[in-house]
Amino acid sequence: MTRTPPTPADRIRLFIALHDEYRSMAEAFPVNQEQFTFGAPRDASDRWHRLVRAMSLRKFMFGKSDSVYVPKVLDAVAAELCDDEASAFALALKSLVDQQPPIVMYGSDQGDDRTAQELVVDVLYGAYMHGDYDRWLNYESMGRTFVEHSLWHWTAEAERVLDVVRINIDGWLSSGLLPAADGPTD
Repeated sequence: MTRTPPTPADRIRLFIALHDEYRSMAEAFPVNQEQFTFGAPRDASDRWHRLVRAMSLRKFMFGKSDSVYVPKVLDAVAAELCDDEASAFALALKSLVDQQPPIVMYGSDQGDDRTAQELVVDVLYGAYMHGDYDRWLNYESMGRTFVEHSLWHWTAEAERVLDVVRINIDGWLSSGLLPAADGPTD
């Protein structure tokens, strides 16, 4: 049994399959598409749907040891592309994902500023996936509205990144610049 895909093509194939699964799951857990408005009442089920989505997005966006962590997938794409220009574009896309500056910062009661992703990690690992005490304290020190906004903002941005990566992979596959991996190589 192999935890890590044996080839770049296998990593890409895994990403495509798990992206398809994610999109199917997202249809089962719909979220409000309107802009977040501070002070506006929100449906509690929307929060739970965003939490489920965030847990599922973790492997793509901040699970650096995961096989489908987007920068790893883009490295695999760059290695497999049959065109230097397209390969350079994949690596440029990777650097945008890797070095994306925080758009929103949240201040805590303890004077600790957190990005949306940092706050989402605190929420997931502190309260829902692991029960990490320090992360739970970070999460608890934030206002409930900040936590909801970070989930809203981060899940939407993560989904946008995943879709951009997938659209490019599909384009490279259909143009023949990226060879298709038909099945497991092991």
